[in-house]
Amino acid sequence: MKFFLISIILILSINSVTQAEKSTIKPIDLTNQNFTRGQLLQLKNKQRATDSLLAGIDERQSQLKQENDIFKTTIETNSNIFAGISTYFSIVSILLTIIVIVIPLINYFLVLKPNQKIVEKVENLEAEVLKTMEKNFESHFEKLRRQKTTKVLSLLDDRLKLSEVTSYFFLNSSDNLEEVDILKLIEFLSANKDLETGDAYILNSLVIGSGLLIAEKYYKSIFEKDEDKNFDYAIEYLVENDFESHVSYIEKIIKANEKGHHLLIKFFDYLQKTFIGNRMDKKGQEKKEIGIKYAKLLFDNDNILKAIADKEEPKTFGLNQHPININRLNDNEYLRDTKYYNLYLEEMDKKYR
Repeated sequence: MKFFLISIILILSINSVTQAEKSTIKPIDLTNQNFTRGQLLQLKNKQRATDSLLAGIDERQSQLKQENDIFKTTIETNSNIFAGISTYFSIVSILLTIIVIVIPLINYFLVLKPNQKIVEKVENLEAEVLKTMEKNFESHFEKLRRQKTTKVLSLLDDRLKLSEVTSYFFLNSSDNLEEVDILKLIEFLSANKDLETGDAYILNSLVIGSGLLIAEKYYKSIFEKDEDKNFDYAIEYLVENDFESHVSYIEKIIKANEKGHHLLIKFFDYLQKTFIGNRMDKKGQEKKEIGIKYAKLLFDNDNILKAIADKEEPKTFGLNQHPININRLNDNEYLRDTKYYNLYLEEMDKKYR
């Protein structure tokens, strides 16, 4: 733009000079015969000067035009360069945006996610190793326990060491006892009827808790042999191991036993002590409901009632009254809805109620 303005100013100044010179040159009258040879020469020189000036102006105009073209070309080139730079930075900006978005995705799918899978595999491997170690430890520990149990039971061969056996099982779990162990305990109990109460209780608990068929046969044999000293353990076995399936057997032993009525009350005593409870010994509701259900299976059983019809009615020791006295009856009000109540307890209830 600067060169363009300079060109216009030069052209205007040259034109003004030319006009001034033209105004100073007086027209020569060729008809005037008085002009001299010197004037003619002067005229030619001025003409040459004018031509030279015009040639210089044309040359300058040509030069200015070239410069103007160069300037125009430069401006266009710069414009193209700036446009290119703008486009370049736009592309760079788009690429940077894409990179900012893509790199986290690449990092997640190519680094984090595979690493997460590796972490999961490592964790699973650790879990498997720990599980295997735990299993091996448990296996080793159970093996040692089994060896210890076998060694302790071998002490039964020497009755003088019975306390060591009962002390061990009193303090330790008996869940690793096998059928051969239960058989050894049964043989010991059968051969030793005069055991101390504590020792007998612990050994019988081991057999009762096994629930094995050999245990069932052993405790049923107690009723059949009328070993009344061990009735409590036999009753415990039948109640604690699927009681309902043993009701028909209970009917038979009550009918076969001369004191069948007494035996029936023994079953009820165990149910109240273990399941039903009383005002001084509260039991959980679920357990109490089980005890009441079992009691009704006995006291509403027509076969049992028929079996005890001609049996001796039990009386409290030293008192001429039924073992289920008014206090026990009040603790077991459901009994008032049983057939046994109508036959044996109603009269007493009316008397003391």
